[in-house]
Amino acid sequence: ANDASFFSLAGAVYLIEKKPFGWWQTQKIVANDRTEFGLNPLFGNPIIIQNDELLVGAFLQQIDDSQKSAGAVYTFKRTTE
Repeated sequence: ANDASFFSLAGAVYLIEKKPFGWWQTQKIVANDRTEFGLNPLFGNPIIIQNDELLVGAFLQQIDDSQKSAGAVYTFKRTTE
């Protein structure tokens, strides 16, 4: 991610679309609960796309301040503008 180095382990998912003149980044998705201490490292590992849904894993997501990692799945749904 190009954000401050505090978020270097937080991860991000970049959506790209094929346009007539090549591929273009259309959106950057980050966890809504990310913190500067990286409590959801490796967001984006793995990802699953099915129809209009995007599932994003964060397999080292910590469950609390105890440093125990339980993992997490974030769900996003495409909406039309």
